[in-house]
Amino acid sequence: MYIIDFDDTIFNTRGANGFKEVRIKVLENLGISKDLYKGTYLEARDAEPIGYNNLKHAQVLSKHGFDKDKILQALEKTTSPEILKTFLFDDTIGFLEKMKEFNKPMVLLSFGDAEFQTLKVVQAGLDKYVNQVMIVQEPKSIATAQLIKDQNPKDVWFINNRVDETLQVKEKIDNINYLLKKSEDIDLEEYKQSNLPYFETLTKIYEHIRTNQ
Repeated sequence: MYIIDFDDTIFNTRGANGFKEVRIKVLENLGISKDLYKGTYLEARDAEPIGYNNLKHAQVLSKHGFDKDKILQALEKTTSPEILKTFLFDDTIGFLEKMKEFNKPMVLLSFGDAEFQTLKVVQAGLDKYVNQVMIVQEPKSIATAQLIKDQNPKDVWFINNRVDETLQVKEKIDNINYLLKKSEDIDLEEYKQSNLPYFETLTKIYEHIRTNQ
């Protein structure tokens, strides 16, 4: 089984020209500051019904004197299929296609709001490459342990960009393979100190798995 993280592992969320940066830029064009965008995110997410989406954020921002319809149009453009696909790394699709050839279950794992994360995954066209999409609100260490308990796979590879998160999973489940995909928002020294294999690209991760499984 391959458990593959979504944000910043196969999808550019926090990097240069990534999903978050682009959303901030389109709102800056409407006069909405980065600080206001970030400051209203939690308010939008936590407003009833609980959960984040473009409409809820547009409604919250409109309370600050901005046009709700223009905000919604700008935000929805960033979650359109044609735009979301531009946030995939150059080798994301090739990586997933090659991984499928191993004929082992692939699980796409993401922490966050279920509705919004599912929208991103589906609109980016990634759901068709994996056997299961898991959007969780609990720590990935707990979700991964439960997944392995339920499915009892013989050989597991956990692929993620975040070092701290991966080490938490490793502390709970030590007998699986851990690989890190380096992301630009995490210091190189953190990867080095993890004592886990880390790679610049998904292609390199595929080559490592092909050689070592």
